[in-house]
Amino acid sequence: MSGKRWFTVGAGFYAGAMLTQNPRIVASWVAGTAIRHATHRPFDLTAAVEEVKRIEGVTPAILAEVAGFYLGSIEGKPSSSWSHPLAAQICFEAGADLALVPGAIERARARSKVGWSGITLPDESVRRRAESTPSPPSTPAGRKSSGSGR
Repeated sequence: MSGKRWFTVGAGFYAGAMLTQNPRIVASWVAGTAIRHATHRPFDLTAAVEEVKRIEGVTPAILAEVAGFYLGSIEGKPSSSWSHPLAAQICFEAGADLALVPGAIERARARSKVGWSGITLPDESVRRRAESTPSPPSTPAGRKSSGSGR
């Protein structure tokens, strides 16, 4: 098995046919393949499109959903999502149904607004406020510590 073939391994065994019947799994497979190619340098659009087209169960509707996901989820995000338009372009070139893309973009926008925003560090004003707040007493108010450690 050559090094390049490793990335294009199918679902394998008897599960392959079952997995390709679920559009969500196929969409995840397409999304993963597209983003892997979009972030790999040098970028080869032809190779990426060929690999996406070889995925079993891929349809123009699934390609449109994945392209819409990548385009709709980058608005207001940091510049780390530079690869998303390239991943969407791979889906377009592979045959996405362009009429379905606007709806997919709207669904992705709605999901990205309610989704978990990830781990964020508090800004300096929050840190200063936390540092200036006195720490709570170690014993409940009105009770005196016996000092015996029990």
